[in-house]
Formats: sequence, C-alpha cells, structure tokens
Amino acid sequence: MESRGASRHPAEFRSNRTRHGSTPTVFISTTPAELIVTDGRPESVAVEGTPLLHLKNTTATVYREPTDQQLYVRVASGWFRAWTTEGPWEAVSAGDLPADLASQGDRADRVTDG
Repeated sequence: MESRGASRHPAEFRSNRTRHGSTPTVFISTTPAELIVTDGRPESVAVEGTPLLHLKNTTATVYREPTDQQLYVRVASGWFRAWTTEGPWEAVSAGDLPADLASQGDRADRVTDG
C-alpha cells in the first residue's frame, strides 16, 4: 500500500535535478513579469557605432545607455527601463528612447566582442 501523498512516478521523475544536471530555480509572480536569464554574471559589450552597451550573454534584448546608466529591456510588450536590474521598471514609448537605442530596435547583430 502506498503512503498518503507519495509519488506514483518513477524515481527519475521525482528527482530535483534535471537530465542536464542542474537544478532549475522556480520563480512565481503574482504580477505581470518577464524573466531574463544570463549565462553567468551579466557581461556587456560595446555596440558598434554607438556609446551603447549590450548584454551579450542572454537571448534577451538588454542595453545600458552610458550617458545616464539606465538599463533598457525590449520585451514583447515594448521597451522598459530602470536604474538597476531590481527595478522599479517603467514602460518607455519608442519616441522616448535615446536616439542610439531607437536605431537598434531589437537587433543585436551590431554588437562587437570588445
């Protein structure tokens, strides 16, 4: 007889480790949110022809505007900005983006390695 609450799944499904060996972190939000994941600590690189910095070790579109050091993130619903990764984040209309950033759109193909 199975004890109350015991899993009926094989042991490999009960493990808290993924098949790739790492344990994922689970985030729960009760408000609208976007999750931006980096491969290690955030690493910024210069965007060719601009003073912008682009976060290179993520699939997200994240820039730092060096004039005021604000972070800008483009997600499906538009652009957002904040002074730190912890926020608070505010929506930014395309017309209110810094000129260099507005010219980038969601492209990261002009990023250099240096």
